[in-house]
Amino acid sequence: MNKHSLKILYFSCDDVPASHAGAVHTFEVARNLVRLGHQVTLFSLRRNDQRALENVDGVKVIRVWQKVISIKLPLISIPYLPSLLNKNFDIVMERYITAGGLGAIYSFLKRIPLVLEVNSPHVDEIIHRWKIKSPIIKAPLKSWVNFQFRQSSANITTISTVVPDFARDRTYLLFWGADHSRFNKNLRNTNTAREIIEKYNLNNRFLILFVGSFREWQGIYDLPDIIYHTSRIIPDALFLLVGGGGEEARLMEYIHSNGLGRYCLYLGPQPYKTIPYLMAISDVGLAPFNASYYKPLEEFGFFWAPAKLMEYLASGLPVVVSKYDTLEKIVGYGERGILVNPDKPDEYAQAIKMIRDNSSLRQKLSDNATRYIQEEQSWGKHAEALEKILTNVYNYHKRQRSKK
Repeated sequence: MNKHSLKILYFSCDDVPASHAGAVHTFEVARNLVRLGHQVTLFSLRRNDQRALENVDGVKVIRVWQKVISIKLPLISIPYLPSLLNKNFDIVMERYITAGGLGAIYSFLKRIPLVLEVNSPHVDEIIHRWKIKSPIIKAPLKSWVNFQFRQSSANITTISTVVPDFARDRTYLLFWGADHSRFNKNLRNTNTAREIIEKYNLNNRFLILFVGSFREWQGIYDLPDIIYHTSRIIPDALFLLVGGGGEEARLMEYIHSNGLGRYCLYLGPQPYKTIPYLMAISDVGLAPFNASYYKPLEEFGFFWAPAKLMEYLASGLPVVVSKYDTLEKIVGYGERGILVNPDKPDEYAQAIKMIRDNSSLRQKLSDNATRYIQEEQSWGKHAEALEKILTNVYNYHKRQRSKK
């Protein structure tokens, strides 16, 4: 029996294709659903350099303005909704944010099921970041979010605590993925990789790679101590720091003022196409997350499944990562990397040294990491799991409508 090809309307406030995590997630989900035989129309944010309509890898992309200054407010694109109401879709997907809800509105008006992708407890993050105390503001925000979750037939997330209690009975736990055709350790033998090594004089150094946004919860305030302790026991260590985010200038000033500059190379933000090569030439992937710097992570649990961690693993990089439940599951409780207590910089250094000094351990972690992504956690595997949920939701909704 042939499966039903779903017509999916997918709402996202990310600009696709692009290199940041949200855009990568959105586009990989969309194009892998297309590869499984479904029709995906993606309603997304438009940048100035992008066309309004485009077909990318089989995904029909509709781009509209969704920002006010630099703030994403998808609801301002509601005037475009009528143009979609005369089209027929089987199911709606939406990447949930507080100021979103276009998918929920469309689902309500067309009476078709909605599936939410939930990356974080977004409304609670807004309340925390903006220090919102007034119930006059909090109440409507919470009500709007509750409408979205009451409208949803299923929620996809990495940890159930980010979903309201009343919606958890229809919540499915799925980790995000990585593209193992783009990220793989064989890139180490390419001319591009050799050029990077030559350009930055990286020969004869043990390379520890940090990729990410330079924000507190990413552990950047702990990096100087990690670098210090590592340099004391691994003289040839070199930390490659890749990314931006606002704190990098202060971080690098502190590193250099404390005599750690020769153990650290700040590369800044890099094109996404370069990241796989940086991962391929490195020896360890570092992810020193620290939830104590970000209250929602302490309140709800570590709710992110970071793209960089998945890409480290796809690249065959042994990882040293903070010990949080979600991250433990990704790392396989030590099968694909070494877990370290946050706030213990000396433990990070010892874990890095263990990987450096034990070649059989390093090879085992690398092989396990590659196998995990290829066999369980590629974007293709993620799409297959998502397809089952979408199909079940669609079939259930169809049966319910036939009874009326």
